[in-house]
Amino acid sequence: MKVVSQTIPGVRHQQNRMASSWGNQNLIAYGCQCSVVIIDPRTAQMVQSLTHHKAIVTQVCWSVDNIHHSVSSPYCLKLCSVDCNGVCIAWDVSMATVLCEFNIGSKSVVDLKWLNNNDACRDLVALLVSPNVLFIWNIERGTKVAKCVFYETVTRMEFDPFNPSFLCSLLSV
Repeated sequence: MKVVSQTIPGVRHQQNRMASSWGNQNLIAYGCQCSVVIIDPRTAQMVQSLTHHKAIVTQVCWSVDNIHHSVSSPYCLKLCSVDCNGVCIAWDVSMATVLCEFNIGSKSVVDLKWLNNNDACRDLVALLVSPNVLFIWNIERGTKVAKCVFYETVTRMEFDPFNPSFLCSLLSV
């Protein structure tokens, strides 16, 4: 089998290096300067461009699919992105609109995850902020829900997909 190489569009900044996410819907989102670009990896075609950030995008994360949607609560393709100024934006990707925007301050975001398996609210985002602080934000309301301070240097986090009350963290030595 011969594999044909494809080129992903856009000139990336060095701070964009951790800003990429491959979603369950088989779309790739990545930071390209101050924008978020959505591509279809099968065709390497750009599907959407999200251009509300004023600074370099450093983190991107797709939301967990909402399989319980209905007419009163329709499906929304969501994505969250953070820039180097601490501005976090939740997007409706199909409409290219901002759902929520908030600022966590000038501290750098080390990791970004959506909380899944939460029946009460599917709009919670976890932001791991340097130095060693975990924030939980509700993007539907734009409010901070929780804050947790670690006594070790945490460089990455991953939630248990079967029980999101368990957090696995990668510590720096």
